[in-house]
Amino acid sequence: MVKQTGKSGGGRGGKTAAGPRALDSEGADRAIRKGRGDLLTERENEVMLFLADGLTNKEAASRLRVSYKTVDTHRTNLMKKLEIHSVTGLVKYALLSHRAHLP
Repeated sequence: MVKQTGKSGGGRGGKTAAGPRALDSEGADRAIRKGRGDLLTERENEVMLFLADGLTNKEAASRLRVSYKTVDTHRTNLMKKLEIHSVTGLVKYALLSHRAHLP
């Protein structure tokens, strides 16, 4: 995670160089606290794990033998359910919730 410095960030209102997207990963912490992972389907969990492993939607679709659009829909639905707004937040959620593991 990017640490905030005492500098103003070059006119960014004191935000980190990574900007609001870095803060979005905090949604992962919120999703864990609220137990939102129980809302995910088995397929949504599979898609999340593929994304956490670094696969693109297209690569995940190939592995699941479904269309790119189907994977994109699953990703969109799981992000809505978890109230996470970036793939970075999804990866953080997968790791913190012990659904994915570092190699």
